This record gives sequence, structure tokens and C-alpha cells, in this order.
Amino acid sequence: YLDKLAQGKIFDICVDGVLGMQGKPPLRGDLPKLFQGINQYSHIRFRAAVDLPTGLSNEVDPATFLADFTYATGIAKAPLFRADARPYVGRIRYLDMGFFEDPVEMIVPEVLITESIMDPLRSLRSPISDKRDYGHLLVVTGSRQFPGALMMSVKAALQAGSGLLTACVPESLSAAFAASVPEAMWCPCSETPQGSLSIESCHNVLTLSERATAVLMGPGLGREPEATMLAADLVEKLPLPCVLDADALMPEVFEAMAKRSSSAGPIIVTPHAGEFKRISGVDVADQHTDALRDFSKKHGVITVLKGSVTRISDGEQVACSTFGGPVLARGGSGDLLAGILGTLLSQGGVSPFEVACRGVAWHGLAAEALARAQGQVAVTTTKVLPYMAQVLREPVHTDL
Repeated sequence: YLDKLAQGKIFDICVDGVLGMQGKPPLRGDLPKLFQGINQYSHIRFRAAVDLPTGLSNEVDPATFLADFTYATGIAKAPLFRADARPYVGRIRYLDMGFFEDPVEMIVPEVLITESIMDPLRSLRSPISDKRDYGHLLVVTGSRQFPGALMMSVKAALQAGSGLLTACVPESLSAAFAASVPEAMWCPCSETPQGSLSIESCHNVLTLSERATAVLMGPGLGREPEATMLAADLVEKLPLPCVLDADALMPEVFEAMAKRSSSAGPIIVTPHAGEFKRISGVDVADQHTDALRDFSKKHGVITVLKGSVTRISDGEQVACSTFGGPVLARGGSGDLLAGILGTLLSQGGVSPFEVACRGVAWHGLAAEALARAQGQVAVTTTKVLPYMAQVLREPVHTDL
């Protein structure tokens, strides 16, 4: 149908704005044939939908427009975030059309994070500040089996502006890492025969924590029982704010969390769907908002549930981030995020929920800037880091 009409011509863009939220499947008349033809036509370089792809509302029509990007205006519509809609929606981009310049009182189950959350980091630092004003992050993680995860989280924390960073690592890694990243203070700790941090490290870490303002545990920690025992012991005993990622996201650690002092600092946990199932028993393939909120409330944590749409909850609020995209679909992306969150949490000054939202946005926006400059394929994970500075110098979404 469309092949005959277009005669093989190449189109730069196809914009779909035919039906919106009021359109109810099934599509009628000639619309199914039209959109099936558009979806099958291979000579369209870019496909964009406005608000919702035609054919998507509370249900999905088989002929729904297949968008590369959907540009949401006003209030982002709920169907965009459903798991069954993902193949049709593509990437979600929010366009601020100025509809809500004045405060509006609304009760909504979820809010969308916008790029303006980065504005506080775009202002000048105080001219009379010193390194102690920008947080002292204590990183307790790493193993001989997964040394790269530790290194990526440390590099990301430093790139995020950490004033001081102390890394407690297996002693066999310390010297080489200190030569590679001299900006961090590397503290060699006792290790197991397999190269993970041993339980004997606990006293050393507790002593070093007296000068720190936040702790990061998990990236590259490994799953040796002794390493898990150390993480659980530290979560229970350390009064500092914590970021827990990767191998620190174990049921034993959450059991220890319940014994934590009521005066201890907040905890941010950063699971992907598989890790969330491990610690909650809930399969959130569809990233169900209620499951996320209930888990966060039960454990008294801020949960960053990573995915193509990342959701953040403190047990009451839920915020969604659409920043990032497929360029982050590679090993180590979560280690970078953990380091960024660790630094922001160590600096204080704002709520841990805001810290989580800002860190996720910064990570995602830097990834988008990288993808624009170098593409999504022929890049490595740590290439994201230099673009963190670009995000602070200029908005990423200055055009479509």
C-alpha cells in the first residue's frame, strides 16, 4: 500500500499526531491499513509521535504507530509508561510547553523528572569553600574477581565533584588502583583467599567512617558469604547515609538494615528488575508503581528501580526518569550511577529523594550527550563520564 504510494522514496521523518488519548482501539476505517503500511515501510529514517502513538490508549491496537520517540506535552500520559506499550512508544521525551508556569495543585501517582533538576549544580561554588564542603565519600567494595566495577564507581564519584573520597579495597588491588586514580585515598583492607573483602575489614572501615559523610557499598563486592556478611555488619553499625548497589543488594543486608539505629542516615538502593526480585520477591517486569512504593516504605529506603524508564520512590512519592536510553545498555552503567549518587548523598543539603532524582537525571543526560556526539554503539561505559561536565554547562534538550 505505502510502497506503491511512496514509490520507494526515502523520508527523513514521519510525525504521527492523528489520534490522542481519546482515541479508543480498535482503529477504524482505513487507519489500520495506513499505519500497518507506515510501520512496514523501511525508508523512513525517524518516526515521532506527539503525546501518544496512534492506536495506544488504555489498550494497544495491533496497528499502533511504531515510534522511535514519543514527545509528551502537558501531562505525560500514563499509557506511555506501560510495559506492553514500550515497543510502540520508543524513547520518551518531555517537552515543556509552558502550560504549568504557575503552581498547580494536582494529586498524581507519579511525576516526571525534567532537566531543570540539574540547575542547582549549574551555579557557581562558594569562593570561600574547601574540599570538606563537598562531601567525604567512603567506598567499601571491590574484589579481585570484579575490580572494574569498583574503579568505575570511584571514577564516577570523583567526576561528580566529591571533595574527598576514601576507598577501602582488597589489599591486592590497592597499589595498582592508587597509581591509576591518585585523586582517591586508597586504603588496603584484609581479603579472603578468593580476593573479596573479609570480615576482619570491619573495624578498619568503622574507624575510617568517623571522618566520612556517606558510604557506598556494592559495586564489584562479589557474592562470597564473607563479603555479604561484611556488608550486612556495616549497614547495621554505620550511622552514615548509604548507597547500596549490586552485590550489597542481598536479603541478609536488608535483614541487618532492620536493626539499624533510628537516628542513622538514609539509605538509597539501586536495583535493576532482577535485583529487585531478589530482595523483594516481586517480579516487576512491568515496573509496577505500587510494588516499588510498598517496598520502599517497608524498608524505609529510597529505591532507584533502574530500567528504560527509571522509577524512584521513598515510599510516598514516585518520580520517573526517561533520560539515558540504549547507550546505557552495557555493563558498568549502574556502577557509574552508584558513584554519582554516593557523592551527591555525601554532600547533603537536600533530601535523599532529591539526591536520587538528580543523580539519575545527571547520569542519563550525560549518556544522551554521549550518544549525540558519538552514537549509541561504538562507545564504552566510562565514555559517559566526560559528558557529565557538558550537562552542567548547557542543557542537553535544547532541540528535539
